[in-house]
Amino acid sequence: MLLPLPSRNLAKARVDFSADDFATLIAQKGLNLRWRQAAECPCSARTADLNLDLNFVGANEQSIDNQYNNECPVCDGKGILYHSEQSIQGVVSSAAGDYLNARFGGYHDGVINISLNPEHLPNFGDKFELLDSVMVYSQAIEDNGQNTLPLRFPIVRRTMTLAGGDVTVGVLYATFADATTNVTQAVELTEGVDFQVTNGEIEWLNKPANAGKFTFSYYAHPTYICVAFPNSVRDTHIRKKSPVDRHAPLPVRVQCKLEFLGES
Repeated sequence: MLLPLPSRNLAKARVDFSADDFATLIAQKGLNLRWRQAAECPCSARTADLNLDLNFVGANEQSIDNQYNNECPVCDGKGILYHSEQSIQGVVSSAAGDYLNARFGGYHDGVINISLNPEHLPNFGDKFELLDSVMVYSQAIEDNGQNTLPLRFPIVRRTMTLAGGDVTVGVLYATFADATTNVTQAVELTEGVDFQVTNGEIEWLNKPANAGKFTFSYYAHPTYICVAFPNSVRDTHIRKKSPVDRHAPLPVRVQCKLEFLGES
């Protein structure tokens, strides 16, 4: 059924959104972000190649994908690769979530909103590292037998003004368990004495003997993964300094979740 609209007088004054005002807001108030774009890794295999006889419902050919190569050096078998790393700006807001499962010990969602320039249109799974912000992350890790130990996230050294003056530190707490007994030792390892932070990694100065596993609480830039598109399409028509309407893309807003809560 066709539904034509009646004639209306649409010649009255109008108020248009200003894309320049949004861009100015991002340039002045936006945080610095490291953006890594996500794409599906082509290392997936047909199930027929794995001697499996599976079909999509209603498909005429054998099922594809969902089996990624664990030895793939690009995606490490996760099926997602990251490319085109670049530094951009974005306005971060609504860093909150619902404690829906808190009663049963569930994690806080750790969700934020990021508003970006329309040229920086993100994809589901993209990563955003907040370069102006730090958070405390705690990690237990086995000894690698080397003089340096990379952690899950690069360590960020933070300068704070305390009662005794300015203090710069990257690791707040560190200890270890004995490799033979697997018992945690009542010894706290100290940055600058037992180890130092070099290029975001632990570099040992006095590595404890027979250490099997370490625990570190350290500062790191929080990294978020794009998980939803609440305002991924923001386009409008404006007539500013023009006799006719013209299309104008506006900044987009996406929802992102803390990487270590949304990725194994």
